[in-house]
Amino acid sequence: MGHPDILVEWNRNAPIASVSSAKIGKIDKVYWDSRTGDHKPGGLFCVLGSCIEPKRLKQPISLIDLAPTIASLLDVQLPKSDGQPISGVFSKPK
Repeated sequence: MGHPDILVEWNRNAPIASVSSAKIGKIDKVYWDSRTGDHKPGGLFCVLGSCIEPKRLKQPISLIDLAPTIASLLDVQLPKSDGQPISGVFSKPK
């Protein structure tokens, strides 16, 4: 059975209103500053293999396209994936 893709895109203009944990309970305090330890949408994508063309991609890629790209490399079908294999990665058609 497959697992769904999930990608959360936070509204970075909204404040953090409270935080909570089982150990310390809930703390209510509005916080507008930067969020450390947070993931950012940009990143580095590196791939290596016999069917990979060594080059720099011109277009930005999306995180939701990583799983379909890896699945394509492994000849695995992902019929319900939201993403698509990243074009321009393979030196020969998959």
